[in-house]
Amino acid sequence: MKRVNAVAWNTFREAVRDRILYNLVFFALLMMASAIFLGQISLGIETVVLVSLGLSAVSVIGLLIAVFTGVGLVSKEIDKRTLYALLSKPVRRWEFLVGKFAGLV
Repeated sequence: MKRVNAVAWNTFREAVRDRILYNLVFFALLMMASAIFLGQISLGIETVVLVSLGLSAVSVIGLLIAVFTGVGLVSKEIDKRTLYALLSKPVRRWEFLVGKFAGLV
């Protein structure tokens, strides 16, 4: 369990340092702000437009964050060859995968 926690913590730190995460969060905030603006333009259905655009922005950006962050972290592990050094240690593959998943969650 200690090894899974170590991999998860390291994965979380790497994900927070990733620049694409900040760009996607900025885009999500921009989408939510535009939902507020579009809600004010429409007549009588402000809350429906606000809720629909806000929830769709959050779901799309959440999906993009998960995909780009996950792919980026695995490719960085392979490019920097840290994956090979880590798997040669007494860390089982399932512990590595569970740690990566927990760090991304």
